[in-house]
Amino acid sequence: MGKPIPRAKVLLFFESKRSIGETDNTGTAQFRFSNSSEAVEVDYVVEADNYNIERQNNVHFRSRKIDVPLSKSKGDEASIIVLVTDENSESISGAEVVLLLEGTVNPQLADSNGIARFEATFLDDKVNAQIRVSARGFQTEYQNVTLLPNKVLGIRLDANSQSIESVDVFPRQFLKFLHLSQKSRRHLYLTP
Repeated sequence: MGKPIPRAKVLLFFESKRSIGETDNTGTAQFRFSNSSEAVEVDYVVEADNYNIERQNNVHFRSRKIDVPLSKSKGDEASIIVLVTDENSESISGAEVVLLLEGTVNPQLADSNGIARFEATFLDDKVNAQIRVSARGFQTEYQNVTLLPNKVLGIRLDANSQSIESVDVFPRQFLKFLHLSQKSRRHLYLTP
């Protein structure tokens, strides 16, 4: 196991709910699960500066921890994760996300967690693009966005005003560690 990665952002999906956390100096993020059984199945996305974004689905969480090895960012290729939510921060499954990047149209459907993943070439530290998001019950909207390599871009659709809004996926108030009893504690250990 490599060196711990502090301050990595973690999105954890469990039973149609999303939890947000950040790793401490030991590379550990802690989450509480409502399921009391030993084995649970989770999806996660991990974002850390200078590392490739890591996304895994259907991870069987049998023990009290998951080791998540991250790889250093290399070259110009990077991933972009788009998280589509509604005004209540609920994931919008099946949303069509179309990214227009350097003249190329890249369509993806958001999965059950509201996530669409794209690969892009970054010649600079950021790239400008256009994004279109459409979902049943929402008006199709367009937005100019600035993309950062290996980062999560949050898009919130507001059903009331039928508008699209870029949002901070990892707001500060959610990046606090839970101090939990040993029995209900599960960890993600992030290492290079």
